[in-house]
Amino acid sequence: MNKRHIANRVPRLISRLYRAADLPARAGMLSVLIRPLGPLGLAAVASGAFASLLHRHRGAGIEVGVEEAGRFDSAQVFELARFVEQVDTEVFQQVVGRVLGSPAGFTAFGVAVAMLVVRQYRRRGRDVRAD
Repeated sequence: MNKRHIANRVPRLISRLYRAADLPARAGMLSVLIRPLGPLGLAAVASGAFASLLHRHRGAGIEVGVEEAGRFDSAQVFELARFVEQVDTEVFQQVVGRVLGSPAGFTAFGVAVAMLVVRQYRRRGRDVRAD
């Protein structure tokens, strides 16, 4: 397995988790994923896909609405997750914590993907908790 494939493993799992989630769960995931990004990050990631959220950026975080979450696809979330992994990997733990703490918006596949993320973090020597 090459280094690029290994480096993209967790962002790919986050993308799959997003694809398996219902719209309210997707909105929650996006709200967590974009939290560490500033205006430049929002404008730059995924070819500007998240720039539409800039008008609401106030530094305290943006709550993504259900309708907004429907506009973003899993490929854009993959790019977002790759970017966020470089900024703050704890965000992934928060996303997984939401899934494991309240799995109602996720399919069994989605919960299984969340468990794979947990496994990846354990391999890296990090702990993931349900919040």
